[in-house]
Amino acid sequence: MRLLPACSLSTLSCFGMLLFALHGNAEERENKAKEIRGKALILEEVLVSARRRSEDLQKTPVAVSAFSAEDLKAYNVDSIGDITRMTPGLDRYEGRKEANYSIRGIGRGRSTDGTLDPSIGVYIDGIFLARHDSQLLDTVDVESIQVLRGPQGTLFGKNTIGGAIIVTTREPSNEFSAAVSGTLGSFGKSDGQLAMDIPLVQDKLLSRLTIAKRTGDGWARDVDSNRPVGNDNSITVIAQLMANLSDNLQMKLMANYSDQDEQTEPYTCELTNPEGLVATARKPGNPKTYAEACQDSTALIEQDKVNPENYGLSQGTDQLLIGTTFTWDTAYGVLKSITTFNERGASPENNNFDGTDVLQLVNRDIITERLKSQNLISGDTDTRWGWGQEIQFNGELFDSRMNYTVGAFVSRESLDKLVGGQMLTKEGYFGLYTLPGVADAPPGTIFVFGADLGDIRSFDNDSYAVFGQTSIDLSKDVQLTLGTRYTVENRALQAVDWNAANSTPPLYAGIPPVTGSALPFLLLTDAQFDSLEGTVAEYALGETQEAKLQFQNISSMLSLSWDVSERFEINNVSDMMMYITLAQGFKAGGFTTLYGELATFEPEELLSTEFGLKMDLFDKRMRVNMAAYNSAYTEMQMFVVQFDSNFGGDFGTTNAGKSQINGAEIELTYLLGQSLRLSVTSSYNKAEFEEYDDFAVNRITGTSEPIDRSDEPFPFVPEWSHSAALSYTLDTASLGYFDFTWLTTYRDQIFMGQDYKSGLPEFVDASTTSSYSITSLRATWSPLADGALKVSVFGNNIFDKTYTAWGVAIADNTGTNGIIRGAPTSWGMSFDYEFGG
Repeated sequence: MRLLPACSLSTLSCFGMLLFALHGNAEERENKAKEIRGKALILEEVLVSARRRSEDLQKTPVAVSAFSAEDLKAYNVDSIGDITRMTPGLDRYEGRKEANYSIRGIGRGRSTDGTLDPSIGVYIDGIFLARHDSQLLDTVDVESIQVLRGPQGTLFGKNTIGGAIIVTTREPSNEFSAAVSGTLGSFGKSDGQLAMDIPLVQDKLLSRLTIAKRTGDGWARDVDSNRPVGNDNSITVIAQLMANLSDNLQMKLMANYSDQDEQTEPYTCELTNPEGLVATARKPGNPKTYAEACQDSTALIEQDKVNPENYGLSQGTDQLLIGTTFTWDTAYGVLKSITTFNERGASPENNNFDGTDVLQLVNRDIITERLKSQNLISGDTDTRWGWGQEIQFNGELFDSRMNYTVGAFVSRESLDKLVGGQMLTKEGYFGLYTLPGVADAPPGTIFVFGADLGDIRSFDNDSYAVFGQTSIDLSKDVQLTLGTRYTVENRALQAVDWNAANSTPPLYAGIPPVTGSALPFLLLTDAQFDSLEGTVAEYALGETQEAKLQFQNISSMLSLSWDVSERFEINNVSDMMMYITLAQGFKAGGFTTLYGELATFEPEELLSTEFGLKMDLFDKRMRVNMAAYNSAYTEMQMFVVQFDSNFGGDFGTTNAGKSQINGAEIELTYLLGQSLRLSVTSSYNKAEFEEYDDFAVNRITGTSEPIDRSDEPFPFVPEWSHSAALSYTLDTASLGYFDFTWLTTYRDQIFMGQDYKSGLPEFVDASTTSSYSITSLRATWSPLADGALKVSVFGNNIFDKTYTAWGVAIADNTGTNGIIRGAPTSWGMSFDYEFGG
């Protein structure tokens, strides 16, 4: 038995010894590097675990994209969200500090509510990440990433309607080794990572520790304070312990801790409707109207600046994720148990939704501060914790002609004191020079009122499921796969409303309200209104509401695959496999609130039909994987913005009755030579509503009027997206070898509308982004024969394209788009050094 040499890792001397020690086993590493660089001119076999067992990608009847750690480096991937650039059909809210992934148009809709189940499941080492704001992982110590497209429920613990992203981290090794990396780049980027494999008991007890720090100013600054907006400031610690308890029983313990302390994303305002309801609104002490401030915000884009309010808007939390996996290799198959626990600190959803410092839409920090100062809420808010247990058994029968997986899953999640709603200004009062449907204010005066309202919600979510899938070889070239899942989802809510106790400013309570409106508008002089600066409205809590829901579902899948190359010899075709899959997907419904009224929304259901073709051509120098699909979508959950007769806005979730998504995708890899590789992806999505009923509030009568929104464009889904990457390796005798990667990506225009008016013909163009393409590159030099040291220079958006990465269009009330611009050109340099092993 060999133990780790005695050394206190906490001492500076020991750290220095580890960092600068001569790397061991150099001869082995050099031989391996030579073998890789001298390999035959064929594409490598890619192993994936899309069906809970290791399989050749080209033999797996699933649409899956796979990326190694080397791929992620070459494509400048900092977080798993960046893989959208190279994965057909995968999208996310670029620029946001949360994930919101969609696959084939399933997932994004307009849904950003953190209380909703994600449509795309993200698993790190088999552990499910339950909320979209915890799914945007940095690529710390990642070994590989696989993206599975289409409903995934019959093999995974948590049902996901659109697909799954499987992240696998590096496991501890049986030899001591260490790796250190660092990056310096534009906008104050400064990243570092240290990872160490530390065998504690040879072949019995292994460990790995990774510490990563990420900092950067972001590309934008506040025009008033010059502070960075959208900056990076996080630390991640991953500790793994692997114990071989016996010859056939293994335990793996993983703890992942992250701490984030940043500012929210850089929003810019674009004026699209000068007659929007709050276009003439302003706050006490600021003479600019919202429309004027919006136009000023647009002008700041060329200066890489934004103009948010100078308080709140933090984007920070700490999160702990612990997972314990037992794997028992029995005589009948492999039994696996995955137990997880997660806890997340205070993490309010913050952004400068309106893009100005006049209104403060979705600034949860200031809402929480006001409620706490008036003793309406105490302690930490927006916290959560949860645990989960999954049991799965994988086995084979009939001389391996039948493979099967059966499993069960249970989880409990608690989200506590989530503060929602709107506080339009920090005082709680705002003014309008134009009161639609009533009058214009006389010169020197302004209509004044308060329209603050929201709620404090706590959720308990329970999930139970049993699932199974089997693949049967009907012949040497035909395979049938069947799967089914039974799901029970319980939802419990406790909610209390908060709102302004008196919408009339107390300093002017004796002034009679304006007639002609049901609202208590006051007609004040500009000076009287400005005197309200710093005078905070008083708020009150309503009655506590409690409710429970339960959803049950049975979903199934059927797939038939044919290995054509097993039956026929086709010129220039090494391997060919075709498959057809029918799969059902399900996503639970839940609770929503609009204007303080508790409501519910229905579960989503999906029927996906997919035809796929996978081929290796020209002596395995070319690989082509294609899929065409149809998704029949019912009760799609839509995040909408509604405005009532009180001029107050609220956000909630409703359902679009029926929609159809048809599409196709292709991935092509071609070895043009020993050192030159071309990779191309393309995806097409044609998404349309068939039924989508909504309502709008008539601000004069206060009544709801039905609206048919089925003709408006499908939101946040590009019709076309493409990528093309060219990789070249130059191997020299004396200087080592060089790797060059060029990546260009294209995204079609997307519709950003969140209210009904944005989809009307007169506003739809202004509510739609322009298409764009951006290019990145990376050049890496490996001077040592064993490849232990790598020095890279890289650039992102190297042609400095200006584009909208994400945005929200509201043509009715605000009459504006709140957008996040894509990051401008950035450059950097990094190094990676490994020793030991």
